[in-house]
Amino acid sequence: RITTIHAGITSKGGFMNKFKKTVLATTTAIVLGLGANAHAIISVQSNYNGGAFQTCADGAACDVNPLGGAVTAVFVFGGTNITVQTGQGVPQLGTLQFPEIDLNAAATGAGTFMLLVSQDNLVGPGISPVGFNTAVGGTLATGGASATFGYYANADNGLFHTDSLIASNSFGPGVGAFSANNGGSVAVANPFSLTIKSTIVNSGSGTTTFDANVSTVPEPGTMLLMGSGLVGLGLWRKFKK
Repeated sequence: RITTIHAGITSKGGFMNKFKKTVLATTTAIVLGLGANAHAIISVQSNYNGGAFQTCADGAACDVNPLGGAVTAVFVFGGTNITVQTGQGVPQLGTLQFPEIDLNAAATGAGTFMLLVSQDNLVGPGISPVGFNTAVGGTLATGGASATFGYYANADNGLFHTDSLIASNSFGPGVGAFSANNGGSVAVANPFSLTIKSTIVNSGSGTTTFDANVSTVPEPGTMLLMGSGLVGLGLWRKFKK
């Protein structure tokens, strides 16, 4: 007969009481997370040469992507300067506990383009700071171009906000392929927003293309809690027998 499970639990009843409290706390966190993510809308935004921004949200009339959690929009500036942007987020990418957003885009024409993707009301691992991985790859326009990227996690949950920088990259001026992988940690509380901001400067009439991504990664503490939950579930099943 098992009389001691770990320090502070010396009986089946004591274990069950603590386990019930753990289940209740976990269930509450999941319900709150579901509520926040149920209203998490992915959106893209762009402007040209410092002018007014054009914005498109998932499910809006400007969105030509039928999938929930994804938005595709074409923004035209002055007839020949065009951006094509596809943003993806929860539930297309990532999970409830580890959200992820991605921006796949092209900027055509000479000038400066700013392209963003953002999703708010996200719920992370529940442990702060939250760790993130960032990645980007693309091709600079044949006429010469430069590209800069910033990845942000925003504790104020603001859409397109750029409060807390996770990582950044710069490429060019030049032509040809580019890529980078980075990461960082940011202190945020649930819910929060993620934003990818890119600035493309094309010297000529060519097209710069890229795919940029930021994803939440498990911290050691998160993995420890998940492991403890699995151990607790196993012990609970043993007691039931």
